Formats: sequence, C-alpha cells, structure tokens
Amino acid sequence: MTDGDLKKEIIEYGLEIGADKIGVAEVENLKNPPQQPDFDPENYVEGAQSAISICLAIPEGVMDQNESDAYTYGTGFGATYVVMMRMIDEIGYKLVKFIEKKGYFASYVGPNSPFEEGAQVGGLLHSYIVKNIAQMAGIGEEGTANLLLTPEFGPRVLLAAVITDASMEPDVAKLVGKVCTKCMECVEICPTKAISEENYPPYNLNRNRCLWCITGVHRVTGVDEPDVDWVNAKPNAMKLLPEYKKKHVKLVEIADWDEAVGSFPKCFRCMAVCPVGREEKAD
Repeated sequence: MTDGDLKKEIIEYGLEIGADKIGVAEVENLKNPPQQPDFDPENYVEGAQSAISICLAIPEGVMDQNESDAYTYGTGFGATYVVMMRMIDEIGYKLVKFIEKKGYFASYVGPNSPFEEGAQVGGLLHSYIVKNIAQMAGIGEEGTANLLLTPEFGPRVLLAAVITDASMEPDVAKLVGKVCTKCMECVEICPTKAISEENYPPYNLNRNRCLWCITGVHRVTGVDEPDVDWVNAKPNAMKLLPEYKKKHVKLVEIADWDEAVGSFPKCFRCMAVCPVGREEKAD
C-alpha cells in the first residue's frame, strides 16, 4: 500500500464514521510551539510522522438557541456539546484502531488535551494543539477570536487529532489568511472584552477574561467586568474557582451539573456570532 492509498483510506474511513472534515499535517511543523512549548508528537508515538486532524461540526440549530436562558442553554447546547465530545472521542479511537490494523502505531489527542499551566495563551474553546494541527492540515485557519474557522462551518466545530508513525503526504495550511473576514463581530459581542482587535491570535486574547464566561461566573453573577483578582490571577483564574464557589452557590450547581452530565463551555457567543460558514435560512 502506498502512502497515498493509506491517506485516502484513512480520510474515507474517518468521514464514514462521522467526521465532517479530515486532514493530514506533517509533525515536524508541530513541535514545541511557543503557545505550548512542551508539546512534541513523539511523546504520543515514537517516530511520529503524521498528525490527522478530525473536525466535527456543531449543528447550526443548537447555536441559534436562547443562550440567556440557562435551562435551554444547558439542555440544548450543553447536552449536544457533551454528546459530541463523546462522538469525537469515539471517532479518534476508531481511527487509531484502523491505523493499527494497517501495521502502524497511533495515539489519540482529544479536544481538551492537558497543557502545562500558563503555557497556553489562548484558544479556550479550541485547545491550541488540536487547533494548530487542524490549521496545518488545511482544515481552516485561526481567526480573531482564537477559534479555528472552517469555510464550511465557521468556528462551530469540535477538533481532535490522531498522531501516527505512518508517513503520508501532508496537506498544507492552504486556508491561512483566507477564512476569517476580520469583521470583529466576536470582539464586539464578548461581554468581558476578552478579545482585542489589536495584535493577532493568540496574543489578542485575555485568557482570564475569557475564563470568566467559559467557567460560568459571568452567567451566575450577571457581571460583565471580571473582578480585579480574577483578571490578574496567575498562572490563570482557574485557581480561584473554589473561592468563587463559596461566594456564589449557583457555581456549585453548575459544577454538579458538569460532574453529572459532562462539562461544556458556559459561553459560546464568539462562536455563534461569526458569519463565516453561515447559510441564509429559507423563508
């Protein structure tokens, strides 16, 4: 079997089992990025040659639900997101098994891959490593909101990856500079002003301000501007969550909900407002 045949089979199989897009990146371009300097594909698979990007699109109807209503948000977007996390994990697992049957080694990298504290600058809805792999594999490009934007679905996707020692012809980062329209709607809609139109990703995202919404503090307090101690927390504001749970009982309820049904982001406004990949609705 040639490298081209293997790549074709992997892509066809990935799409068959539920992925919406599949691409292949060369691992040499992924080692030790400044946003996550401890990342090395060889830590996943010795002799790693290729990284396969998995992209799963979030249904548009879910993104159009009433974000302000907690019940609708949790049972609509939240439930869908949790199911999709399990789906993309299953797709990754099946791809690993498929590649192993071809005589190679492979390892899965999930949507919420761990990172060294303080190392990841941005990309809280799309973790940096899987986002970087997707960009290098020609799936999309990192936009102003620090999300991976695809031409077909905009940023409304989940991302994961598979690292393998199988050598395949890599795709190229052909969409860089071609997807994000720089409309700045994500900048305008962010309640905490976490995204800036100045600078460029990932250096235009204030991580702690983003965490104010992602963790649900904004939702339970109704306050847009994060507390000073939250904004200045190092390495990040996550260490303050236990203290904030004591102040806000509803944060404990959110944590209990996450533990029971699975964790999901408590804000998706920058994802929802992005015009990229949006189709006009029929009258």
